[in-house]
Amino acid sequence: MPTRRSAAVAYERRIEQRLAAISDRIRSGDPTGTVTDTTRVLTDLNTAVQRYDSSNGFLNRLFDSARAVHGRAVAADPPRPKRLAEVLWRLAQMDPLDGFVQAYPDYAEHLGEEGRAHYRALARAAFDALPPPAGRWDHTPGAFAPTAVLQAIAQHDRDVELLEHASCRDLVHPYGYARLIQRCQAMGRPDRAVRWVRQGLDAFAVGADPRLSVAAAEALREAGEVDEALDIARTHLRAAPTPAGWRAFAAAAEAAGLPAPLRDAVLDELVADAPVDQVVAILLDIGEVERAWDVAEQRGADRRSWSWLAEAIAPFDPARAAQVHHRELEETLRMTSKAAYNRVVGLLLHLRDLHEAADDLDGYHRLVERVRTDHHRRIAMLRRMDDAGL
Repeated sequence: MPTRRSAAVAYERRIEQRLAAISDRIRSGDPTGTVTDTTRVLTDLNTAVQRYDSSNGFLNRLFDSARAVHGRAVAADPPRPKRLAEVLWRLAQMDPLDGFVQAYPDYAEHLGEEGRAHYRALARAAFDALPPPAGRWDHTPGAFAPTAVLQAIAQHDRDVELLEHASCRDLVHPYGYARLIQRCQAMGRPDRAVRWVRQGLDAFAVGADPRLSVAAAEALREAGEVDEALDIARTHLRAAPTPAGWRAFAAAAEAAGLPAPLRDAVLDELVADAPVDQVVAILLDIGEVERAWDVAEQRGADRRSWSWLAEAIAPFDPARAAQVHHRELEETLRMTSKAAYNRVVGLLLHLRDLHEAADDLDGYHRLVERVRTDHHRRIAMLRRMDDAGL
């Protein structure tokens, strides 16, 4: 009796063979029926998601291959525009990996004016028939495909009114406003972006979601509302100090002509009062590695922050980077799990590179020997070290 894995392998082989046969027909100049046949493969893959474990990504790969073949089939033997629109709409509704909801730009030329209008009408009718979203996130069954399809159409056709209509269900949370603001900017409509900034900040306070605050500050700055952009960026930075928040503040400050000493004073306040991990992240983002290191030592940074610091300082001071990983190694050696042993090996391999860069391989060999001597009873860990050549 075949195992579940062997059944998945056999299925993968069958789908690859079907796609190869369709591709051969297209290349040989006999594309008749290839659109229908590829659509059937895609329909089959849709049901396969329920039958096979795709944790290794094999269904994703098959979907990608099938979509590519489908596009070539349409180019070689274009269906009638309305028919193609209906095929694409059906695929967008059923595709569990969401590939066809974004397919409009790839098919717009083949759809032609008639097909594009029909595709838009199909998605618009389904979207307008949806009930209002319930709660902060829209989990209405069947809402994703028409929403995503309409947004893809709007962005490709640069139709800001359609984009706003298709985004209305997302405006129950601040990130929905942030995305709409950014998309209006990408369409070259700063006036509409500012309109949604106003509405978003009326609905949600500055700092409620960093993505909205940053998008709002950037949109206002680009629209010339520099003083308001600076106020929003400063308020957001205090509420949620992050690298993105600092970049938004710095850009707004420059646009508003804020003197450098005043901008530096804001950074000094953050360094003194904001959570240390955020301070380290901001300082590293703006290239102040030494200051970030000093803050981490003075205020007691966590392991994640020290990892960031080690990565940042390694190119010009590998010995200091090695100090960070030495500390982590000692902490990890206190643990006795398989994951800890794997981490020990990973750290030792990384430390070898750092010691070599610091011209201290003798110190590295002493370290490895000490680990082996002090932990000679940990046979499983030593085997992993042997396998890694340590």
